[in-house]
Parts: sequence; structure tokens; C-alpha cells
Amino acid sequence: MKGIRKAAHVLLLSALSCMMLAMLAFAAGDESVWFTKTEASDGKGAVISIVTDAAVTDGVATLKYDSNLLTYAGVETEDAYVAMYSVNAEEAGVVRISWVAPSEPETDGSGSALIKVNFTGDASAVSQDSIALSGTAYDANGAEIPVGTLDTTELEKAVALAESLDAGKYTEESYAAVEKALAGTKAVLADPAASQGEVDAAAKALLDAIDALELKVPASGKVDTTELEKAIALAEGLDASKYTKESYDELEKALTAAKAVLANADATQDEVNAAAKALLDAVNALKLAGSTSGVKTGDTAMVAVAAGLAVAAAAGFAVCAVNKRRGAK
Repeated sequence: MKGIRKAAHVLLLSALSCMMLAMLAFAAGDESVWFTKTEASDGKGAVISIVTDAAVTDGVATLKYDSNLLTYAGVETEDAYVAMYSVNAEEAGVVRISWVAPSEPETDGSGSALIKVNFTGDASAVSQDSIALSGTAYDANGAEIPVGTLDTTELEKAVALAESLDAGKYTEESYAAVEKALAGTKAVLADPAASQGEVDAAAKALLDAIDALELKVPASGKVDTTELEKAIALAEGLDASKYTKESYDELEKALTAAKAVLANADATQDEVNAAAKALLDAVNALKLAGSTSGVKTGDTAMVAVAAGLAVAAAAGFAVCAVNKRRGAK
């Protein structure tokens, strides 16, 4: 990535976006069932659609809404996704639906509306938060598909991160890419019909743009040790007893070297950046000592889950660590 090796500031920013991308990766690609709210075509009510990006064979769902604002008016289904269904709307504010798909249910993977629940009332007065969807659904292999609300958590975090950046620190071209991606993510957040796939893609595009930011070259040529100092503060805040002796010894070596560079008045920017990177790499490589928490010795630490997070927050960055023991029990 351009610029990452030129400035420790961007290295730390990249670590934070990397951590968020890793979290997103656990959620992205998971098929699910959620809902969207739109205004009725005649403008006299609301339509709450039960939507999926999966080939759902059958399911049951409970839709809760504010009966002071909306009145249930019936359902519509798509033959391609639903062969039979039943509805119970006797309780005010609750619609219970069960359905069975055709023998070969279809989906285009981008958010197909299985069932549309129609209401009379003022759609504009109904917030997304006043609607709740729960239940279970299954695919042809019998695997359970989560049923719930569209998850925009990581997208909102990415937006907050982008909005916290100082445009003056980055090259015009690289920051323009962030602004473009940010506008796209806000459009997705504002779209009541957005699919989970579109939400996840928007979050990834914004984090990728942040990851690619390039720092402006300081006009003064003065060496900037700010990020090295932050890395040292993070390392010094860790509790040695939580990690294996071997991995913590490596951290102490990197910390000693980092302090030596910081104390060297003749150190170059490249040397400062390299010291910060080496120290962060050592933090990333920490391994938790055996404990009753279920994390075994040899696992890669998620970096200072206990003491370190407080220090990282004070330092203004986070570190992305990848579990090297994927798939292990």
C-alpha cells in the first residue's frame, strides 16, 4: 500500500482499519434474513419487506411494530421464493408468519423480498428502530439462517472513523478517495432498501480508502516521532503476566530498540517509522499465557484485550491481530 511504509501515522491508521476489516470479514458473506421499510406506492401506508440474500427453504418470523402508528393490512409473497405461507396477526403490534419455499427456491444474492407486509398509516412517522424482526429460517442443507435486523454497525464505525480524519494531513488525491467512499457509504445508510451485501461492501470500500491514505511530506523536514511515542505508550501499558515469556521477551527487545531510536537526535524519519512498525509487529505477535478463559497458549493475542485497550484508546489507535489458529478447537 502506498504511503504505509513512509509514515508511522498511516501505519497506525492502517492497523485500525485492518482490525475493522477483520471484524467485518466475520460478518460479511453470512447469509441472513432481515427487513426493510418503504412507503406504500399510493403514499397511504408502509410496506415492511422480509428480505434475504439466501436460498431459504422455510422459516418462521415474528414482526413487531408500533400499532399506534400502523395498522396491519395483509401480506404479499413472491412465487419464486414462497410456495405456501400462513399469517397470524390477531395480536396488536405483532405479525407472525411461517412459509415454505418452492422445491428450488431462488435468490439473486442481493436482497430478494420473500414477503411484503402491508400497513396503513403514516410511514414517515415510523422509524426503523420501532420495528423488530426475529425468528428462524433454513436452507436446503438444513443450515440455520439468522433472522433479524440489517446490521449496519461496522458501516457506522467506518463512517465515524473517516469523519474523524484531518484532511490537512493527507495528500489531496488519497483523501479525495476517502471522501468519495464516504459519500457512498452515507447513501447506503440512508437507503431503506439496502441489502446486507451492499452495507458490507460499502464498509469495506471506505476502510480500503482509509487504508490507502498517504501522508503529506512535512515541508520542514522535521522528524515526527508522535506515532513512535504512541506505540511505546501502548507497549508499556501491557501486563507481562498475561502473555507467554517468549513472546513478551520479543516485545521487550522491540521496546528497547524503539526507545533507543526515540532518544537518538540524529534518527531519520525512516528509522523512526521502522521502529514503530517493529514494535507494533511485536505487540501483534504476543501470545496469551494459559488461562481459564479458554484461550490456549500459542494463540495469537487479540492485543491487550484487558489493559491494552485503555492505553490504545489514550494513544489514539488500535492494533489489528489475526488469529493464526483458524479452525482450531
